Amino acid sequence: MYKRFICALLLAYGAAAGAAASDDGAELEEVVVTASKTPLSKKRATQSVQVITSEEISRQQVTEVHELLRDVAGLSVTQTGSRGGTVSIFSRGGSANHNLVLIDGVRVNRSGGTFDFADLSLANIERIEVVRGAASALYGSDAIGSVIHIITKKGRGAPRVDVSVAGGSYRTFEEKLSLSAGAGDNGGYSIGVSKVDSKGFLPINNGYNSLGLSGSLQQKLYDKLDLSLTGNYSDGEFKFPTELAGDRLQAALDPRQFRRTKRTTIGADLTLPVHEAWTHRLQLGVNQEHRFQKDPRDPGVDTTDLQIQTLEGRRSVDYSWNVRLPEFASIRSEMIAGIAWERETLEETRRNISAANVTTAQATDIGRENHAYYLQTQLNWKDAAFLTPGVRFEDNQTFGRATIPRLSGGVFVAKTGTKVRGSWAKGITEPSFFQTFGGGTTVGNPDLRPERVETWEAGLDQYLLDNAVELNATYFSNQYTDLIARVAPMNVNIQSAESAGFETTVRGRLKWPQELVTTLSLSHTYLETKALADGGVGGTSFPPGQQLLRRPKHRGAVTLDVAGKRFSVNANATLQGRSLDQDWSLGVNNPRRVSLPGYVKTDLTATAIVYSGRPEVRLFARAENLFDRRYEEAFGFSTPGFRLLAGTAVRF
Repeated sequence: MYKRFICALLLAYGAAAGAAASDDGAELEEVVVTASKTPLSKKRATQSVQVITSEEISRQQVTEVHELLRDVAGLSVTQTGSRGGTVSIFSRGGSANHNLVLIDGVRVNRSGGTFDFADLSLANIERIEVVRGAASALYGSDAIGSVIHIITKKGRGAPRVDVSVAGGSYRTFEEKLSLSAGAGDNGGYSIGVSKVDSKGFLPINNGYNSLGLSGSLQQKLYDKLDLSLTGNYSDGEFKFPTELAGDRLQAALDPRQFRRTKRTTIGADLTLPVHEAWTHRLQLGVNQEHRFQKDPRDPGVDTTDLQIQTLEGRRSVDYSWNVRLPEFASIRSEMIAGIAWERETLEETRRNISAANVTTAQATDIGRENHAYYLQTQLNWKDAAFLTPGVRFEDNQTFGRATIPRLSGGVFVAKTGTKVRGSWAKGITEPSFFQTFGGGTTVGNPDLRPERVETWEAGLDQYLLDNAVELNATYFSNQYTDLIARVAPMNVNIQSAESAGFETTVRGRLKWPQELVTTLSLSHTYLETKALADGGVGGTSFPPGQQLLRRPKHRGAVTLDVAGKRFSVNANATLQGRSLDQDWSLGVNNPRRVSLPGYVKTDLTATAIVYSGRPEVRLFARAENLFDRRYEEAFGFSTPGFRLLAGTAVRF
């Protein structure tokens, strides 16, 4: 039914756009940096790229990054339970550890590629760039399914202060503060603070609170030397009464279990153009994540007292030089070459007190280094044909050496606004610390290899009506090998899988009289996944020939935005088809496969300027799950029903 609705809406919108298209469509021309590590027009990019702009972030009035990623074609977002629960993202059928996450160019994944998006705030964020497909040739480990790059705002223009406060359902309160200023080419700064407190929707022990800080500083040190400093800090505490089976299937909820996660990310970027065709760049990064989980012994719920404290860190250096070569036979070429160093560390202590008051403790203190060398060339013939070959050599202290190639290309016909593109690439994700070195009841396996993918894609991008309408369609195919599975007591590279599908997006922008702008965005992903070999493990997690868990065949989103001079209304519907999951209520040794029904979740946001002087005052309201639908993203875990958040924002 929803497919017919989308088609009808698209046809009606296309007719209206054809009758009233304006030159304003040129605003859709975008520049991306993540796909090639250099500024590049999106029309000249040869990979699948999507940009979430600051305008889109502002219109939807959401607080966490993962809420916006739900609308991106190719990505499937799953949260276990209420706000603050673990958020996993599956890209093009890959696993949750197959996405490289960057904050201002600094890698923030944990060892082995996992990343929990639950506490990642949108405060002071300028844009989010998503590159789909393997990108390990440029970025190394973890970039198997996607690269998700969160970019902090830069200070521009006169000093500005923004303050907002809001409150709503489940005793939720949100506060934000940002300051920014710029001095043109000489630099600028921005600072953002956000605070969230919520009691949650479960009857006991379901509170969530978080504090987010971010900032950036740009400064011209000398005539040509530019410095950019960025910092991001998050501190989130989540109280959760659920175990593996979820709140719906537990006999009793846990009244005191909680976890707290603190993450600090600092980046420094020095750029020196020694010649108009030759630029040096040095990037330094530090990321540290401190996790603390405590589950006290409670009669009828827990038989032991468990406490886990983890400190995981990464330091990185990336030095590259960008060279524009002389034009030859109408071919312009640009080469980026670089060397990278990275050190990962992990310190963890586990303490368990049994019902008989017997204490067991474990301590882990490990680290590893990685050296890499990469080279990429961008060839451009008359802005009509593009070819981008690249390769990366990894030398890792634990898994050894790896060569990772990528080749992409495209043809752009300016007269019709049509681009045809394609790519082939390989990617890797390194084993986690515990998989390699061991911990808990798992014995380390120093012979583990990285998980690997070989991926193909072919796409068509069409720009219509002076760029007022953009259509993207991509076919992709992935072959996963050396997937890691646990064969007690250790992990081994024994599994393989495949995925294939289509991603389609449509975005149209129409400007009416009286400065009324309407934007319609549609996205849909059709995905087929299959486990090929389970390595003899058995069980229900990875049965050969069957669909992979938590990867729905159909997923999509519809967003309609109407903005006037003093108001905006944003309606967003997330659509997900049936998916498979596991029921853990019978214990960890006997999960069974279950089917999760599809659902449609609708959110509505409205903003109005009630005073346009100095300061400017806005009122806003956001209704989530507008029609109070009951659904599950993870089997056994309830999701919140209708909820409302309203507040005011002031700009000085």
